[in-house]
Amino acid sequence: MKTKKILIGTLTLLVLAFIAFTQISATKKNNKTAITSFEIKGDSKEELKNFDWKAIEEMFKENDPEQNISIAAILLNGSDRQDDLRFELTGKTEDIDILTGKIKILIENLN
Repeated sequence: MKTKKILIGTLTLLVLAFIAFTQISATKKNNKTAITSFEIKGDSKEELKNFDWKAIEEMFKENDPEQNISIAAILLNGSDRQDDLRFELTGKTEDIDILTGKIKILIENLN
């Protein structure tokens, strides 16, 4: 009888320890944060052109490669425009260099 109680007690402790371990493991896996969007605003084309676009790649480097992201460049209204001009591209983190390259081309082609 004593052996049976010890066996049941031991099994109960093992089951509880296993449940606690799986909860801790699940919590650790879900604590990852992802940056999903970035936007830069500038008063002039030159201001947007001179931005350090490599900094964006650094910001997104911890993301999952398949994470959807968006990058926007906004040229604020000025004497030659009445409204803000906004370029926004979306894609996967793994394509960050392509997205930043396209944004740079769009800014370069502004008149």
